[in-house]
Amino acid sequence: MPHSYRITVEPQSSRQDEAFTFEADSHDDLLEIIERIRAKNLLPPDQIESFCVGLKLFGGVMLKNRKDPLFADFGAAFGDFMKKLKSS
Repeated sequence: MPHSYRITVEPQSSRQDEAFTFEADSHDDLLEIIERIRAKNLLPPDQIESFCVGLKLFGGVMLKNRKDPLFADFGAAFGDFMKKLKSS
């Protein structure tokens, strides 16, 4: 079951007119992933959300474009990283 998210990036400066929002889907529950990583104490607490969101967004784009030469060399390494992360 896909999960849909609305992501907003908003500068904390006076450039708030440059904020943007986009939607992304994931087959994983991102909030559940954040809680699992938090429970494993793999990263400092202030880095967990950005790590999880960034990883899932990047992974989703990479999977959708896996045949693109841009991602060709990275796919295997990313798969290995994800296996290592899940086994931690």
